[in-house]
Amino acid sequence: MKVLFIVTSFWAYGELIIAMNFAKKLAKDGHKPHFLIPPKHKRIVDQNGYKNTVLIPKAGKINRILMKDIEYSISPNLVILSDFLNYNYCEVHYGITKEDLSIFSGKIATFDNFSWELKRNGMDSYGFNSNVLKEADINLYKYKICPCPIVNQKSQFKKGHFMFSIGDNDINITDDLKKKYRNELNLPLDKKIILVTVALWQQVPDKYKEAAKFVEESEDLFYKLLEDLSKENLILCIGESNRTITNENIIKLKSMNTDEFDKYAAVSDLYLGRNLTSTSMIRVALSGIPCAIMMNSKCEGKEKYGYYMFPVGWYHFLEPVFKDNLYSKVITFLEQYEVDKNIKKINEILYNDKVKQIIGKNVEKLKSELRALKSPSEIINEIVYGEDL
Repeated sequence: MKVLFIVTSFWAYGELIIAMNFAKKLAKDGHKPHFLIPPKHKRIVDQNGYKNTVLIPKAGKINRILMKDIEYSISPNLVILSDFLNYNYCEVHYGITKEDLSIFSGKIATFDNFSWELKRNGMDSYGFNSNVLKEADINLYKYKICPCPIVNQKSQFKKGHFMFSIGDNDINITDDLKKKYRNELNLPLDKKIILVTVALWQQVPDKYKEAAKFVEESEDLFYKLLEDLSKENLILCIGESNRTITNENIIKLKSMNTDEFDKYAAVSDLYLGRNLTSTSMIRVALSGIPCAIMMNSKCEGKEKYGYYMFPVGWYHFLEPVFKDNLYSKVITFLEQYEVDKNIKKINEILYNDKVKQIIGKNVEKLKSELRALKSPSEIINEIVYGEDL
């Protein structure tokens, strides 16, 4: 079967990673994925071996011609939007609209990355409530493909929702490999290692100046935590950061490919992040490496706001997504203003075997639930050949 993935988010990789995870499993079963992508994503899509067509910024007429060419030359049986929300607003970037999807004769589906049909109080973003929930409607698309465990695999949705696992690509971790990689990477054998990831998009954008003070305070608290942890442990900080760090126990590393990242993850005793929906953290957690996330629910004062995804916010938006979700029992939550408690929680993970055993049992239970989900091939067959909704 021929499947077209349309990716329009050029500033973040999460949606692309989820789409490629799905496409990889389809390709293994003999299906033929094709990607329609922004220029920024071409290198990574090429590296993963997928045929692709590149969107031209600000060129709606040309992009519609490209879409017609895909329909004429490939005629995909199914078109999957990596994120219906980004596609809803992509006219400003690529000049294409929801109406242009009628170019394709195949069925249209979208990934539903955040359980959009759940009742929520709004989309809290950078300290204010966005109008997105009023402006974008996922129910325009009859078929929703839900990546678990971001979406709770136990959720009961209406017909047309399909759950699949993004947590079945474990990092290979053994005591022997851990020792081998630490030697290869010139890392000490006798220290606990904490892996941290940062990204440029997490550094406050200029257009949200009203959030800048809170973001700066949050950054200070986060790096203060790293400084405190570095007194007894080694910190590996992967990604692009504008922060100047002189502490020799906090090692800054540039962004890297998956194979390199896996080596650093395999030698680590804890992963620390600030994005609850991070696909990297999901993969690390389900590989058996304890994970913690810094977040905030203390919103007293007009310059403070809650977040599960720093610095965007999304505290109230994501709260129902992870309610009763077993994944939330795999991750340790750190309130950013509870500095002393956070040190204690992290030390318990690093040095208390009972705590690690409890996390490990929850990981195995979660993986068992994920293994029971339908495969991508089963999902697309049901969408394309099943009854019309």
